[in-house]
Amino acid sequence: MSSILPTIADVSSWQGGIAWATVKPNVHFAIIRVQDGTYLDNRLADNIKGCEAQGIPYYLYGFYRNGGAVEAARMVSRAKAAGATKQRGYVLDVEVSGQSTANIKSAMATLNASGLDNGLYIANHLYSEYGGEDYGEKWRWIPTYGVNDGRAHTPPKHYCDLWQFTSAGKVPGISGNVDCNALNGNRTLASFTTDAVSGKPTGGDVAGDTTLDLTRSAAELVGDVLAGDAGNGDVRKTKLGSRYGEIQALVNHVLTASASALAQEVIDGEWGNGETRKRAMGARYDEVQEKVNAKLGASPAKTYTVKSGDTLSEIGAELGVSWKDIAANNGISAPYTIYPGQQLVVE
Repeated sequence: MSSILPTIADVSSWQGGIAWATVKPNVHFAIIRVQDGTYLDNRLADNIKGCEAQGIPYYLYGFYRNGGAVEAARMVSRAKAAGATKQRGYVLDVEVSGQSTANIKSAMATLNASGLDNGLYIANHLYSEYGGEDYGEKWRWIPTYGVNDGRAHTPPKHYCDLWQFTSAGKVPGISGNVDCNALNGNRTLASFTTDAVSGKPTGGDVAGDTTLDLTRSAAELVGDVLAGDAGNGDVRKTKLGSRYGEIQALVNHVLTASASALAQEVIDGEWGNGETRKRAMGARYDEVQEKVNAKLGASPAKTYTVKSGDTLSEIGAELGVSWKDIAANNGISAPYTIYPGQQLVVE
């Protein structure tokens, strides 16, 4: 496991007692659980004390149960009561379907009143439900594991600043498995560990980065947002400029409208074709395209599920299809990277 060290570890009572002096050289920073809804993590005070005593930068998170501002305020109060004085920020951990986005925004606004570097964790399988909204977070955190063997394999398809790449990591000083994370976006490690916390958005543009080409179609810009190219929060507002309201409304529509309604819009030509349509539909593309095919009486596209060790050329040879056509149909460009479990359209 030494190949992933130092790492970014998120911990809770599940890890039991932690030897933070041993952990220190093996982590860049830590993310400590405060609560799960109303439940107070019984290792909170010990973990805060350990990080502060060892000078380990740390953030605090709460597994979110739709309690809005009240739940966020409880997290801040509990952190202070447990002795937190050097926390760099708070994180809302959203992993339950059916939450109110208005409540999530209210909770984030409450955390932002602290003036700290607050983030939002979105479960990858719920990104189509929550990912298109702007909650006011300074940074975004997404988990994707692929082969969950303690190493980094399958980065998120959506933009994020922090990538949780395994729940089976090993860190000296922590017993058993632990979640491990890596940087994945535009932010530097220093912005999480040593830079002054100002309360202002820190994710997004880097030197040389520019605003989006706002002369392109709405469908293309929606695709940019859902792919993470437009960032979050104030970064997204800046990049979309005068078109922010228009594009954000369309993003929300894609995330919430019925597949049948979106399919009819596709047929009516509102969402373009090929890669433009795929990006604009985001995680809902397959669902919507199936409805389109049904409405038009077309046969559903044949697919192939990638297995470990597969290559495009081998898949093409097995199916009697040009590997270049497979790459083109699935928007895969050099170096033609595929991963186990990926669904490929093969005709």
